[in-house]
Amino acid sequence: MNAAFPSFMYNDPKLLEPKAQAAWRALEGRYSGQVSTEEIDYLYALYVLGLTTPFFGDHEPTAHLDACRTLLLRSLTPERIENALCMVPKPSHEGVQKAFVSIEQLGIRDGQSLLEQLRNPLISNNDMTSSPAARASDGGSN
Repeated sequence: MNAAFPSFMYNDPKLLEPKAQAAWRALEGRYSGQVSTEEIDYLYALYVLGLTTPFFGDHEPTAHLDACRTLLLRSLTPERIENALCMVPKPSHEGVQKAFVSIEQLGIRDGQSLLEQLRNPLISNNDMTSSPAARASDGGSN
C-alpha cells in the first residue's frame, strides 16, 4: 500500500462521496419523471453498494452496510435508504430491469478504479467524478 495513503484512509466513505454524488445526479437526470422514486433509490443503492465493495467488501458486513448508509444519506432520507436497501421495486420497464442488473458492477468498477488511483497517485486521472450517465452516453469510453 502506498505510504502516502495509510490503510485507515481507505475506510472513510467520504473518499467515495464525489463518485456517489455524480452517480446520484446522473440517475436523477436519466430517470427522473420516467420511473418511480423507489426505482431510482434502488438503482442508487446498488451503485453505492458496488462502489464501496473494493473498500469495505472484506470488512464485517455491518461495516460495509454502514458505509453504504453514510453515502446514501447525502441524497436520501433514512426511510428511503432503508427501503432502497431492503426492498426490490418492480421494474417499470425492461430498461430499468437491465439497469438493476448492471449498475452494481459499474459501481464496483468505479470503486476499483478509485482505489487504484489512491494506491498509485501517479496514474493520470482526468476526472475522478465522471458520472455513469456520461460514460453511458459516450459509449463507456471513460
